[in-house]
Amino acid sequence: MDWSVSPRIATVAAPSTRVSIQDIVDTFRTLESEMLALDDKALMDASGKDYLDTEAGIVKRVGIVLRLLNTRIAFEARPPPNYIQCIVSGGDLLALDENGLSINPIEPTAFTQIAYEKSSSPTLIEGAGGVGVDKYKPMVID
Repeated sequence: MDWSVSPRIATVAAPSTRVSIQDIVDTFRTLESEMLALDDKALMDASGKDYLDTEAGIVKRVGIVLRLLNTRIAFEARPPPNYIQCIVSGGDLLALDENGLSINPIEPTAFTQIAYEKSSSPTLIEGAGGVGVDKYKPMVID
């Protein structure tokens, strides 16, 4: 973790080419609890894994939503000439800068191509013709 830049950069060390949202959450919680980081601002805000249902013995849960706070994920740069595909998976990943504005959660590095596998699509959409919470009207059943 590079704490000295803004946004902060969390680098996945080579030779790793894959990281899950759960791995990021676990690692960031550990980093935030270390003595050297206690007076630094939080790296993330995460939610999810709420129970939905059990069907045929399979437990269904909500996916993880990870919001990086003035932090971006990078994979360690690789040597040329070949590009290495790296993958972030297992949830939804967002990032906000120090002012709370949306930024790309991925920091590009040399000779890496990052694939981000989102786990779900939104269920509520606001603005641009979508349904907003303030426009919600209960369904009338006759």
